[in-house]
Amino acid sequence: MAFLMLLCYAFFMNLLNSMSRCRRIASAFFMLSLFFVMTYSFISCSHEDKVESEPEQLSEKLVIVFHFPDGLGDNSYNDILAYGIHKAAKEHGLLPYDVNPSDWDDAKAKIDKVFDSYRSLIGLEENADIPVLLIFANSGYLDVLKDADISEKIASASDSFSYLLFESTELPETDLPYLSTVYMPLYGASYLAGLASKSLLSSKENPRVVALLANDFMSPLLDALSGFSDGYGVSYEKIYNQNDSSEHAMAAMNSASFVVESICSDDDPYGFNSSGTTYEIANNNNFNHFDLYFPVCGGSIHGLLRYNRERGDDSFYTVGMDSDLRPYSSQVPFSVVKHVDKAAEKCIKQWLDEGKIDRYQHLGLEEGYTELVISSGYEELLSQTVQENLSAAIEKENRYYEINN
Repeated sequence: MAFLMLLCYAFFMNLLNSMSRCRRIASAFFMLSLFFVMTYSFISCSHEDKVESEPEQLSEKLVIVFHFPDGLGDNSYNDILAYGIHKAAKEHGLLPYDVNPSDWDDAKAKIDKVFDSYRSLIGLEENADIPVLLIFANSGYLDVLKDADISEKIASASDSFSYLLFESTELPETDLPYLSTVYMPLYGASYLAGLASKSLLSSKENPRVVALLANDFMSPLLDALSGFSDGYGVSYEKIYNQNDSSEHAMAAMNSASFVVESICSDDDPYGFNSSGTTYEIANNNNFNHFDLYFPVCGGSIHGLLRYNRERGDDSFYTVGMDSDLRPYSSQVPFSVVKHVDKAAEKCIKQWLDEGKIDRYQHLGLEEGYTELVISSGYEELLSQTVQENLSAAIEKENRYYEINN
C-alpha cells in the first residue's frame, strides 16, 4: 500500500503540472500521501496480533531528509530524491520523514527542532535512543550546518546520528568532520547532450542555442554548462541575467549563436522555482527564435515544457534535465538524467550495512548515476553519436573533475 501511495504521488505530480497548478498544492498532496503511508505502517505494527500473516515491521531507525527550501513538488531533483529515500525506507523497514522548509531560516529552525523532538515522531520515550540519518538535499545546507547554534546541537547530539549532504564537492574535515558528502557531476552527460544537440541541429542554417541556468554560482550548474558547451563546441563570454534589459545586453544576446542566461531574481534567489519566468522568456519575441534550450534550472524547466506543449512542433527543442522528461513534450529529444534516487538508496544501504556512509562519493557518468537518455523518435539520428562518444565523455568528466576540485 505504501508503495502504491508513492506511485499515486508520482501520477498526481505529473497531472498537477500539466494543469499548471500551484506547486504548493503538489507539496501538500505529497505530505498528505506521506501521512497515509506512515499511518498505514503504524497500524500494521500495532495490530500485529490481529492478522494471520506477519506484517512488515518498522525498524527503530529514522531517516529525516531536509529538502531544498520549498523544493518538494518540483517534478525534478527534490521529488526524485524523495522517491529514492521512500523506496529504500519501504525496502528496509525504515521510517522516513520529509522536511520542506520555506526558506533557509526556516530550515535552520527545523534542524534545531529535530534534535529536541525526533523521538516524538515515532513515539519513543524521552531518553530512548535510535539510529537517525539526517540527509541534506543540497550544498546550500553547508552554511546552515556551520551556524553556531546548529553546530552546538550537533556536537552535543548522540553518536547515533549520521549526516549526509548531497550536491557538494567539499569535504570540510575541520568544520564538519562528521559529514559525509555525495557529488553527482553533470559534466559528462551534458557533454553528450552538447554533441547530440550539434547533430540534431546540423541541418539548420545558423542554429541558435540558449543555456538557461537557475543561477551562476552553484557548482553543479556550472559543471553542466561547461560540459554542454564543450560538447557543442562553443564558448561564451559572459552569463547574462534575465533582468538585464540594457541595449548592449539585448543586442549581444540577439546576435549570438550561443547565449547563457541565469534566471535567479529577488523573488527566487536560487532560480529553481521560476517556471513562470522561463515561460515568459520562451514567449518573449527576443528569445522565441532560439532552436534549442539547455535548461539547468530544476523545476523551472516546466515553463519551457508548457510552451512546447502549447506550440507543438513549431516550438524549440528543450533538453530534459534531472529526469527523463520525454513524456512532457515531443520537443524533448533527450534528457540529462541524474539518478539521485539510486544514489540515496546506495547511501542508505551503506548506513544500514556498515553503520556509516563513505566520507565522500563521486557518482557520475562512469559509475552509471548520470546518463543521457534519447527520446523515442530521435534514436536513429542520435544514438550512434552518443554511444561512440561515451568513453570520451567519461574521460573528459574525470579530467574536468580533477582539474576543478
